[in-house]
Amino acid sequence: MLSPAEFLKAQMTQAKKEYGPQVYIAGDHYIRQFGIPLKSLALQYLYGVENLPVGRFYGFSGAKGSFKSSIVFWLLRNTMAQGGLATLVESERKVSDTLMHGIIGQYMNQLLQLNATTLEETQEMLNKNCFAYYKKNVPERHLPYAIGWDSLRGVLSEQTSNKIDKEGHYTRQFSSEAHSISPFFAKMVEELSFWPMILFFVQHQKKKQQEGGPPGMAGGTSTLGGDAPGFHATALTTCTATAKKSKEDARNPWAQFQLRTSKNNLGLYGRRVLADIHFHEDVQDNGQRVLNYFIDWDKADCDVLLSDKLANKSGVKEVMGLREMSQKGMYACPELGLEKVPASEIMAALRDPSNEDLFYELKANMGITRNLRFDEVEWAKVGGTDKNPICDWQVKEGVDLSRIRNVSMEEYTAEQREDPDHADA
Repeated sequence: MLSPAEFLKAQMTQAKKEYGPQVYIAGDHYIRQFGIPLKSLALQYLYGVENLPVGRFYGFSGAKGSFKSSIVFWLLRNTMAQGGLATLVESERKVSDTLMHGIIGQYMNQLLQLNATTLEETQEMLNKNCFAYYKKNVPERHLPYAIGWDSLRGVLSEQTSNKIDKEGHYTRQFSSEAHSISPFFAKMVEELSFWPMILFFVQHQKKKQQEGGPPGMAGGTSTLGGDAPGFHATALTTCTATAKKSKEDARNPWAQFQLRTSKNNLGLYGRRVLADIHFHEDVQDNGQRVLNYFIDWDKADCDVLLSDKLANKSGVKEVMGLREMSQKGMYACPELGLEKVPASEIMAALRDPSNEDLFYELKANMGITRNLRFDEVEWAKVGGTDKNPICDWQVKEGVDLSRIRNVSMEEYTAEQREDPDHADA
């Protein structure tokens, strides 16, 4: 008579032969949570994880000038800076080259940009030139791949475009586009599963007419695509410009924007962070003007640690007594032995290996989960035969799981000792 454990093991072995990596013990789901490190404590707090998981969608919505494209550009840069690949599918034909160059910087020559003219062409580019091309040429899955789609509202369907060409107008706004986007996102769930790819998409929010109200009365906001983008996205982030940009001739022009999660499958939703974006102009020796757009994540990180609304209720101040000095932009922290230093020095000290335990305790109190980094896992054979191998994601040898799994290392070690074939079942 089979025991429950024997039945489960036999059932999983049989299912893996038929369905591959789609089958695994639920307790091993932590392996699927691996992702690209977020080089900002504020962003880690926003999403609730240290590393943004791959194989998923992340949406950014907001009104015009809310810096939603800016954060997507930064996330593409963040992936490339850590040895990954990135592609931007631009469907609006109004992307600011200055802004994109300023944020992505030295990685511009590594970024592939595809320009689409219709919604169908956009989807074809994503399918053929992004997903299918990556799967064909990187079967080892050893390179993370970030894709930006800017934006869902940026192109018309062929049906709409043809109708406008024929009649000069189209009255049923966005109906064809919405119907086209919904099945596309449903299909992409399958395309991204078990691949180290991330899709970042931008949604424009538009004020909609309130039903039954007088002309011009707004009834909230609308976004293109129906419920599909929001339903399939792992996280939806609303972007809002909270401070106007200084005048063009100002000495140090800057702006501030807010990120707020309206949906988050990785942790709590509704968290908010503020970040400053600065604009610097340099003139090179040849006279060429170079604009640099710098998001001050160090200040955003310190603001999170200081904020009563965001992190203080979890006991952050009991762990680290960070305070802002009367001189704007300067901080002091007794636990780090720092007095009157900029935010960059505070965060550099926190990230120093000698303060690892302090940093971990802070993150634990802020509800930030330590999940696996991309370089801590590998796509490897876990069973089957040489002719028909069964492959899956596995944790690399030597990776410390004590702060990742919800069980103690003693329990984990005992589990492996009792069932040495667990990982290859």
